[in-house]
Formats: sequence, C-alpha cells, structure tokens
Amino acid sequence: MTPIGLSEIADNQHKDQHWFGGGFPDALLSGSEETAKQWLDDFIRSYVERDLAYLFGVELLSATLRNFWRMLAHSNGNVWNAEVFARSLGISAPTVLRYTGFLEGGYMIRRLQPWFVNAKKRLIKSPKVYIRDTGILHRLLFIENGEDLFGHPAVGASWEGYVIEQIAQRLSRGLELFYYRTQAGAECDLVLVRGITPIACIEIKLSNAPTVSRGFISCTEDLQPLHKFIITPGSETYTTAHAVTVIGLTEFMEQELGKI
Repeated sequence: MTPIGLSEIADNQHKDQHWFGGGFPDALLSGSEETAKQWLDDFIRSYVERDLAYLFGVELLSATLRNFWRMLAHSNGNVWNAEVFARSLGISAPTVLRYTGFLEGGYMIRRLQPWFVNAKKRLIKSPKVYIRDTGILHRLLFIENGEDLFGHPAVGASWEGYVIEQIAQRLSRGLELFYYRTQAGAECDLVLVRGITPIACIEIKLSNAPTVSRGFISCTEDLQPLHKFIITPGSETYTTAHAVTVIGLTEFMEQELGKI
C-alpha cells in the first residue's frame, strides 16, 4: 500500500504538513514534529540495514545504499544517469542499477519515463527519478521544518514530486504517467497518456501566480493533448490566453482528475 495521500486527509488545511512530513501514518499522525522526524530517521535506517535485504533476499552494503539514497534525494526530479552515480560512489553502473531497482521495487522511488512516441523532435529519453514520500525526501536532505524547506534549493523539485505522487495515487485505470523534454530544453513536467494518446499536459509550479512558459506551450503544440493544466499549491482557478487551466492541487484532484 502507498502512504496516506492528500485526498485521504479529512482537513485539507493540513496539506502543507502532509507535503513536508509525508504520508507514512506513524509520522503523519505522531502529533509532534520531533517524533515524526525520529520515526522517519529510524525507518530510513532500518530500511537500509535490514528491510530491503530481507525483501529481496540479497546482501546489500548498507552504507553504500544509504549514501546512494541520499544522492538520489539531492538529485530528486532530475534526469537519471547511472554513470554519474557510479563514479561518485566508486561502484559499477550495474550495481547502481541494481540498487535503483531495489529502491523502486520497495516503493521508495519512482522512475518517471519520458514520452517519445511518434516524436518528430530530438528528445530526452532517460527517466527522471523521484523520492516518492516527501517526508523521507526531506529527512534525507536534513531539512528540519517547513520554513527551512522554503529556503532550500530543492523546494521546487520537492513540490513537483509531491504533486506527481498525489496524482499517481488517484490515477484512473488506463492512464499512465510520463514527462516530455526536448533536446532544446522545452519541458512538460507530467503527461497523462492513454494508450499512445497524450490526454493531458501538466506543468507544476510552486507559485500561486504562475506564468505560462514558452517551453510548455511548445510541448502542448507537439503533443496536442485534450487538456492543459498548470497545478499550483492553491491558486484560484482560471484559464489563460493559451487555453491552459491554472488550478490548485486540491481542486485539480477533486474536480478535474476524475474527468480525464
């Protein structure tokens, strides 16, 4: 089972708490920020030292795996390159891929694959990697509280990964998640696809007063989706001149996702 999602929280005013602390029940319901952080630290330690090895029936170098997990946190939301991690850790690329598979199989990370079906442009074809639970992400980055998060360079990628995970938990059958990026730098954070047809292009912004980037418009012109959204933490819902709907995450989850 996945951790508790945003749509399962009775009082949506606790969205920021859920984003910062993640969705594991023992952390989310602890009632104390310090208790939650201690639980997450203990979980990370036991998962690396015992649980993954037991889950997959293999022996793992816990120190290397912990360092690898922390490196993934620092590159959260970036395009994946096994060779870079291998050089930094002093291990082989196949070992990096093996550890990645263990963390993905243990539901700790998500590899978001690129969309390049029927592409007429030169595209990025490597996946992006996200730490699935933002509480774990923030502990791996040693971010102590919500105020520190907003001053941290990883805050944008944290919000992006959080939104992707909430959508993934509520995705209807037949829809799949991808991202889209051209070699020229135009990017769509999230593409919802049914079969081989892009249904929705989504850009994820931390600002409640976002601008529509030229790169995003270029992506929608390439993909021709039925729906175009910019998802924010909590802006009013409105439509831009490019027929892009700007909408808060909660409203998107409650009002739009089920229609896609």
